[in-house]
Amino acid sequence: MKISRCAAKCNGYSHSIDRRQFLQAAAGVALAPALLSGCASNPQAVIGPRIRPCGPASKYMPVIHAAFVRRKEDYGILWPGDIYDGKAAYARYTADIEKTAKAIGAKVILRPEPIYSLAEADDWIAVARQAQTDGLFLVVLDRQKHAWPTAAKTADSGLPTVIFTPLG
Repeated sequence: MKISRCAAKCNGYSHSIDRRQFLQAAAGVALAPALLSGCASNPQAVIGPRIRPCGPASKYMPVIHAAFVRRKEDYGILWPGDIYDGKAAYARYTADIEKTAKAIGAKVILRPEPIYSLAEADDWIAVARQAQTDGLFLVVLDRQKHAWPTAAKTADSGLPTVIFTPLG
């Protein structure tokens, strides 16, 4: 006698599909909308018209306080035998932050100097709170000493926070 694992306890006699066929069919059903949406003659009609911002908040420009955190001495993400080029990363990320802020219509107040200590982190967060900023953005250019405690303080500040750290 064959032991059935079927929830309906049908002993497998009433099913005309095996597990492999079921998985293939399920994958096909899951992929069908993505594949078929490319066949539409007017993709914009599928998505719909762009929603135009309106109302009093449509002209509001969010203000974000941003800062970098690192050590004052040779800095960067330490790897055996090398130091990550923090100066180049600082320049690149600064340009990216300014470009993105302009693209999304936000005002970014970038701290002119990186945060070098926990006391400076406290001061930066206090200034942002006092200015009633809409959010904080912290770029971790170092993983040593005060970098992660600064990230933790920023996250616990009570303000919406994004913490970015590069991976190598």
